[in-house]
Amino acid sequence: MVQIIEENWYEVISNLPISAMEACENELKGSMALLVLAALNKAAESDQESKFYIEYLFRAADGNNDGELTFLEWYDWLGSSPNITGLKKSSSDYFRRSSALMMTLKHVLGFAVSSINLMGRFTTDPSLLVASFIAGGMSSGNIQNEFAKALVGKLQAESR
Repeated sequence: MVQIIEENWYEVISNLPISAMEACENELKGSMALLVLAALNKAAESDQESKFYIEYLFRAADGNNDGELTFLEWYDWLGSSPNITGLKKSSSDYFRRSSALMMTLKHVLGFAVSSINLMGRFTTDPSLLVASFIAGGMSSGNIQNEFAKALVGKLQAESR
């Protein structure tokens, strides 16, 4: 999972001008964290293995162990390049059974990255770049309405 996130982030930073990245990097990182969270939530509906895995991730990310995962805890945990290999080793056919989870994540981030890369060809306006990134992820069809509203709500006013 972390590799998928890192690969997609690399695609974003390697295709945008440095000045544009500097202007919107933090907002893009926050948007990516929310897209990942939304994709995982959607994937949890697909099968019991994915649901178990996602619950494990959320417990691992709950920094203060209060049973509630805040956005900042999730964002910090993703940014720390977490070691999640222990769970993978607990099941010999983990990758086969969790393919729906990984495909959902790849699909959402792939749409987001394609959208921002396309927008980056026409503008360096940070608000348009961030909006296109989120719109791309949302257009993948793997984001629930409640998360879509939260994603749009996290945008700065000019990005909305």
